[in-house]
Amino acid sequence: MNTNRTQLKRRKLVYLASPYSRRFRAVRHKRFLEVCRIAGNLIDHEQLVFCPIAHSHPISEYSELDPMNWDVWMDVDLTILARCTHLYVAMLDGWEKSRGVTAEIAFAKQHNISISYINTNGEVVDAKHV
Repeated sequence: MNTNRTQLKRRKLVYLASPYSRRFRAVRHKRFLEVCRIAGNLIDHEQLVFCPIAHSHPISEYSELDPMNWDVWMDVDLTILARCTHLYVAMLDGWEKSRGVTAEIAFAKQHNISISYINTNGEVVDAKHV
């Protein structure tokens, strides 16, 4: 494991966006499991990944925080996205209609953060075909 701070700061840091919010808890949990699998695959392939859903879903499950509170979660998520070098958009069911994913893509474009679209296997898909 490399512990040199300067070298670590130079590594690509990926923010993994995915749809999440739905009124039904079972849908949210299914999306949590799907994106965790993708994040694990990316990490297994030596990608440094922050996955907001993997971070926030368990927190909302075991705290008093509302998983549907847009303001709370977007504040956390965009603060972290601002520190990332890349945005990967997981093309899970509903990603194109997701308010959060749409906001994350717009933020990345506004701040010149590289954007890639990935399928459910974690493979990059040509953005021109999205």
